[in-house]
Amino acid sequence: MAPEDLINALSNVLQQRNILLIIGYQFAASHGYPHYRDVQSGTWSTTSARFNPLQNSKHLNIVWDWFLWRAATPVKSSASLHLLQQQINCRIISQNIDTCLQETGIHVDTALYGNLQQVKCIQHSHTLPYHMIEQSLHLRNFQCPTCQSPLLPDVQMFGWNSKHSLQQTAVLKLLQADSVIYLGEECDLAPFPLLSRSQQATLQSIPSLHVNHQRLSLSTPHFKFKITLESMRKQFPQYLPNGIMADALIPEVQALFVLWENAANS
Repeated sequence: MAPEDLINALSNVLQQRNILLIIGYQFAASHGYPHYRDVQSGTWSTTSARFNPLQNSKHLNIVWDWFLWRAATPVKSSASLHLLQQQINCRIISQNIDTCLQETGIHVDTALYGNLQQVKCIQHSHTLPYHMIEQSLHLRNFQCPTCQSPLLPDVQMFGWNSKHSLQQTAVLKLLQADSVIYLGEECDLAPFPLLSRSQQATLQSIPSLHVNHQRLSLSTPHFKFKITLESMRKQFPQYLPNGIMADALIPEVQALFVLWENAANS
């Protein structure tokens, strides 16, 4: 493949006016944070299958132990993701419920499953900023100051606190995008299960870039391309020097961006 073919296809994705970047929960895993979602193999794998923090105070304490630990865990930066958002001015939709993106200064347009920067009571949906009651939470006081109902982070979990309307809005944003970049997305999480067959067909026609730690997949109406990072090094050494991989979190994104930027300026 000639480098100019790849550059032209990349430009078709990265130089659009309305670019959407969808980030999956694997992004948090790349930062070293275990995910609470999977009861069988995730954070709650040592608990009972009947684990229910909505009705069991002991289980509620376990949930808060994890979220308080998460809030106190330093966040790794992502220079390449900063670079992408600054240079191509993309909007971000996140499947994550943690705040690792926001804590590194990245603006998230839509958090599909809620926001850890807020807490919400189970019974009456009173919502409070996390920082206002952070001290009480560390003192193991998990009750709403208004109604004394148990509090949880304002995220969708354990069948509670549905974010369906927010997710439907994300579907519209996705279908209206000029191009879409997928970073570690999970197809069984919103917004993808909400798409009808006709909407899925529309989405497939939008120029897109899929990125994970194994490979890059680029798709436009006239171009389809898949490659691993190692293969990129071998095929395009003039645009991708070995020393450019300083950001170990998502090297493929940085590699692709640098490849496109250097080639465009050559």
